Amino acid sequence: MSTMTNELFAAAERTLHASGSKPKDAAAVVAKLESEHGVVCTVEGGLLTMTQNGAPASVGTILSAFKAKNPRDFYGEAVRSILRMI
Repeated sequence: MSTMTNELFAAAERTLHASGSKPKDAAAVVAKLESEHGVVCTVEGGLLTMTQNGAPASVGTILSAFKAKNPRDFYGEAVRSILRMI
């Protein structure tokens, strides 16, 4: 598990916002990815990188799947998921 540094927090927040997501707590998203899904988040050259089970992982794919399964961790997503059901 990686240590949440200022650099990691900033990279995670930038990446989440760039993907169109507004996380309620970027640090909690990273912690949940690491503890529940075995995803290790690091920063290389100022960019967020992820590995899962020791193999490089697609940041976009992981964040998209996480957002779909955890809409309440993002502002506005819980409402959108309810509206899709109607």
